Amino acid sequence: MSAQPLDELFAGHGGPWTEAEWLALPESMGRVELLDGALVVSPNPGGPHQRMVRNLANALADAAPRDVEVFEGINVRLGEAGRIMIPDIAVLSPAGLDATIYDAGRAILVVEVTSPSNAWSDRLVKPKAYAGAGIPHYLRVDLDRGLDQLDAVQYSLAPGGEYVETARADAAGLLVLNQPFTATLDLPALARPTR
Repeated sequence: MSAQPLDELFAGHGGPWTEAEWLALPESMGRVELLDGALVVSPNPGGPHQRMVRNLANALADAAPRDVEVFEGINVRLGEAGRIMIPDIAVLSPAGLDATIYDAGRAILVVEVTSPSNAWSDRLVKPKAYAGAGIPHYLRVDLDRGLDQLDAVQYSLAPGGEYVETARADAAGLLVLNQPFTATLDLPALARPTR
């Protein structure tokens, strides 16, 4: 992404944004996704969100087989021009891929952690986009209601192309995943500071 001034980027821009235009945006803009030619700008998340994402990514990496790799905040192209999302966590296969934008066909699991500013998107928009791109598994960790109401739901792609619930955290905040690999995730522990 370039260092072009924002006023130059937006002055007189008409119509949908292209992938090339999206790539030319400055990195200093924060998290900017491209959805059907529209820019979706989100503020950088706060401490509880970042803590959960980091700890969850570490837990998934510890549980994952050696042939996959766990990333935080990477660009994932959802099959169509004009659709690049940035999931909080993406598990890619095979391990060792190096790119600026990763094709959805490489993602075996994407994870979104809800915040008050993005909960609607993580519950409604992103699951449809991820399912439409054929990503086999979607995990949503609900942090937007606060640490005392943590919840998580995993969805897997059904034959009809829609996600169906395959795992849900229990009352103690434990989530047991059986797909795409096995992992037991203790949400309250993942929400706590590590130091």
